[in-house]
Amino acid sequence: TLAVLRQLVPSEHEVPAVLEEVSTAARRAGLELGGVQPEPVMPGDQFDTHRYKVTVVGTYHALTAFLANVGSLPRVVA
Repeated sequence: TLAVLRQLVPSEHEVPAVLEEVSTAARRAGLELGGVQPEPVMPGDQFDTHRYKVTVVGTYHALTAFLANVGSLPRVVA
């Protein structure tokens, strides 16, 4: 199970690429990315949690499309 999680959870050096994927998901949905603000990293036993506050501007339907796009990313993004 840990091996599968290691494939799904981005390593620290992959975080910028994941943020770019989230930004692309917003643009694909027709949303304007208002900002990405990092929050403190939450250390864990096996994995650290990198948290960001993402602000998007657009319609309700664009927001649902964005969430669907993010849900289909190959890495875990909650």
